Amino acid sequence: MYDRKRRAGKVVGNRPPYGLQIVDGQYVIEKNLAPAIRQAFTMRAKGVGYHSIAKRMNEIAPPQLFRNGNERTVRWSQNRVLRLLTNEAYRKAGLVDDITWKRARAQTRLGVRERRQAKRPWPLSGVLQCPCGRTLIGHARRMAGDFVT
Repeated sequence: MYDRKRRAGKVVGNRPPYGLQIVDGQYVIEKNLAPAIRQAFTMRAKGVGYHSIAKRMNEIAPPQLFRNGNERTVRWSQNRVLRLLTNEAYRKAGLVDDITWKRARAQTRLGVRERRQAKRPWPLSGVLQCPCGRTLIGHARRMAGDFVT
């Protein structure tokens, strides 16, 4: 059901992303916040880091105020900038053009981790099996003064 709503361009949820409002089930751009959001996307498209973008957003964009239960003000952080840059609602609402969106998205490595190279290669990792049923996991563990693989 949610995918069908998203494909139809409908809003799923009740809290809009920063700089957008929900009007009749569609996202509408807030004119006073649009330049700050565009600048965040262009900075990321140029390769600027999340921390630098968050510092700049704290300077030019007003912090968001939440009033449910207790009032709190949320400032820009690296994680919040990452969520802003990966939210496709900004492209669909027309706030960011497709070229800038694709360039910023290419700079954003979401869910990709670079594996650290092991000090010693373990080519048989996962292949060799102990009679107890455990497999060789690729690093030495110290047990009772011995190195056991």
